[in-house]
Amino acid sequence: MDDRQRHHTKELFGMIGSTLETTVKGAQIRKHCSSLPSLLAPRSGEAEMWLDGQRTILNGNQIAYIPPDVAIEWWASGGEAQLQIVTFERYELAEHSKSRLVYRVNRDTLPPMTYVNYALPEKANELLRRLDERKEPDADLSSAIRELLRSVFLAGVPSAGRVSLMDMSIRGIVEYMHQHYDKKVTSSGMAAMMGYHPRYFSGLFHKQTGWSFTDYLARIRVDKAKEWLLKSDEPLNQIAHKVGYSDGLYLSRKFSQVTGMPPRAFHSLPKPRRIVTVQFVGALLALGLTPVAALEETMHYSAAIADKLTEVVPLRIDDKIVETVAGLNADLLLIPTYAYAQREWITALEKRMPVLAVDWDTMDRLEEVRHLGALLGREAEAEAWIASFRQKAAQAKTELERSGAVGREETVAVYEVSRDDHLYVWNHTARAASNLFHMLGLNAPSRVKKEVLDRNRHLRIPESRLSEYAADHMFIIACEGNGNLASTMRKLESDPIWSGLEAVRRRQVYVMRLEDFRFSEGFALERQLELQMHALLRREK
Repeated sequence: MDDRQRHHTKELFGMIGSTLETTVKGAQIRKHCSSLPSLLAPRSGEAEMWLDGQRTILNGNQIAYIPPDVAIEWWASGGEAQLQIVTFERYELAEHSKSRLVYRVNRDTLPPMTYVNYALPEKANELLRRLDERKEPDADLSSAIRELLRSVFLAGVPSAGRVSLMDMSIRGIVEYMHQHYDKKVTSSGMAAMMGYHPRYFSGLFHKQTGWSFTDYLARIRVDKAKEWLLKSDEPLNQIAHKVGYSDGLYLSRKFSQVTGMPPRAFHSLPKPRRIVTVQFVGALLALGLTPVAALEETMHYSAAIADKLTEVVPLRIDDKIVETVAGLNADLLLIPTYAYAQREWITALEKRMPVLAVDWDTMDRLEEVRHLGALLGREAEAEAWIASFRQKAAQAKTELERSGAVGREETVAVYEVSRDDHLYVWNHTARAASNLFHMLGLNAPSRVKKEVLDRNRHLRIPESRLSEYAADHMFIIACEGNGNLASTMRKLESDPIWSGLEAVRRRQVYVMRLEDFRFSEGFALERQLELQMHALLRREK
């Protein structure tokens, strides 16, 4: 490339390497981790891999982008799989004169998270073949990599029943914001990472989330600041730095804009007693707090603790929810951060009462009780409940060991039936699985341990692959209300996928109602432990 061409090229891409790796089903799991950005594309067969804790299957029309220093494992889904791995570098023009051009490594516009394109255009496959055929970096390869990256992040045509790739990219950005709110995060930077024009990115973000990028980020940071204000006496400047703001004055201004009160006023609020909650019902009960109101759906799927909720007002998310909640004389609205999607009524209610948003499904369930206890001024109650529950679980563990109902080397796992011939394999944060693994100390099947528990991620699999994750004792969660429970019972007898399982033949499959197990928080764990123990011991009765 001559100087006139290079003078007008602000970024260059260099291909560091392109290799083909082949493996077969059942062979040793392959690993990939590079200090360079990478593209992984199956050239034949199907490759399975773990990406951000999610099990993903890629075929010849799909490709994964892997950021630097991110380790993944992959293997053949069936038969033989060949994976092309392209490592590359991005350079940006840093100095230029008539006689000298200097390019330096700059990855600022590359995405910080893994990303999968599930509908790669044929042109991208042609570009991949070109990269594999030509090993030496030159201008053509630089443009080929740039064009390939645009195909990875921008190509995709929405179709009926499928979420577009742009929707997927916004979800990735939102997840990144929740994880890195304490760092420098800007709309222009996120747009550049995804290859969008800043104005287009802003419009797309608002369309998908209901928030402007700036407002969404401010909401995350202010909610994190609320937690620090409630659980500590740290100076405002220190809290500001923890949540991504430059100083306490700027945090104070943002905090007041979002909540309608200054940070110190929020810090001085009396301990809440009348709480309206979207989630966390069982955790509140463990703290000795009965919510005055909760979502109707949450209450419906909290049947195991229904006797504790007789005075709780059921809420529906409709055009009357603001009026209904405002009339309850509540002193706190407690929501999970996923409820940001309900911006209209949350912001309306924040004008009438304090709102506290807490991450959900991210921590051990006992730690969740401890965390909420710290936020709500109920630390002593939290520790007392945790100690009491641990004692009950220890007694249950002793009883189980004495009964011999579960052999020392036998395994257990928790599954849930969906209506599309798929199953969820739950980790310890869902469906009271923590009772089995943490409280009772039972063993998980090797694949469940490695692919679900060790990675702290749930897993979704087709029913046809259930035998690969089967345990000696299988807790199957199914919804009674939609007929899943009844159909699951029939499958145990007539469907070869199920009837052929050793656990089914030995009558060690325990079908439980989703209505009892959907929410496994705090006090609900006690009741769910009773149900689990009854299931495990009933063979001895």
